[in-house]
Amino acid sequence: MKTTLLSILFCIIGFSAAAAASDSIPKLDTKEDCKRAEPMIKKCATYILSHPLESKDKTRDMAGALIFMWMTNSEYQFSMDADMTKYCGKDKGLMHVLLASMTDVVLEDPSVNADPKKMKLASFGRFVDYCASDDNKVKKTADLKKLIIAYADGKLETVLDMTTTAK
Repeated sequence: MKTTLLSILFCIIGFSAAAAASDSIPKLDTKEDCKRAEPMIKKCATYILSHPLESKDKTRDMAGALIFMWMTNSEYQFSMDADMTKYCGKDKGLMHVLLASMTDVVLEDPSVNADPKKMKLASFGRFVDYCASDDNKVKKTADLKKLIIAYADGKLETVLDMTTTAK
């Protein structure tokens, strides 16, 4: 499990490094840089969450890489855990959706970042909304189907590992 999670994170870091080479990527080295970039990051999250998964969408890839760089250096705390691997697998597009969901949640209501449990539930709720829509062309694995059903039944917390979010 740790190996899979690490491989996903290295994959994301690789995309981030490639994106950083582009002239259109803003500097995101400090919390202040990240704060100034929030409107652009919000647009990146909105783009990802409003467009279906497409394998050759370079805008989505760039937006996902930018979000990841922003998450790494922003003032907010983001938790990467086994549920990310379980529900995204090695699918870069789904990982971008989850990271965009986390970003969208915290930028919409920064106070949610103080409560890891609330943050995780809100982020995964947004992720499930995206994945459940057939318009978004998400391949629904058995785990993802269970997640969607649990969310529809108001039982999202029962299928997620909440042990890392205790507060």
